[in-house]
Amino acid sequence: MFIGGAIGINALILGITGFMGGALNKSFSKESKMTVIIILSLLTFFCELIAYLVQVLIFSMNIEILTFIRVVLIEVLYNVAIAIIIYPLFQKAGRGMEKIFNEKKIYTEYY
Repeated sequence: MFIGGAIGINALILGITGFMGGALNKSFSKESKMTVIIILSLLTFFCELIAYLVQVLIFSMNIEILTFIRVVLIEVLYNVAIAIIIYPLFQKAGRGMEKIFNEKKIYTEYY
């Protein structure tokens, strides 16, 4: 029921955006919150721009720049606000998991 033969446009756009985010993730420090916020803002803008252009091409919508900019600014601000709240929690959880998995487990009974 949920599996089809076609991939949706939004899924394709989000996949490309995720790929770009992964590529940018390797290039920049994750410790700087400002860098994460800038990357998040750029990726949100890119995703919305591509989705808007696809809608204009497929549905022959009128191009309304001011409405588009207003919607994108609201979405960018919303994503940044959510990231400011949630990112420290993910960062703390990631450090905890990294500590668990990178910890050397020495069994003293063999030495």
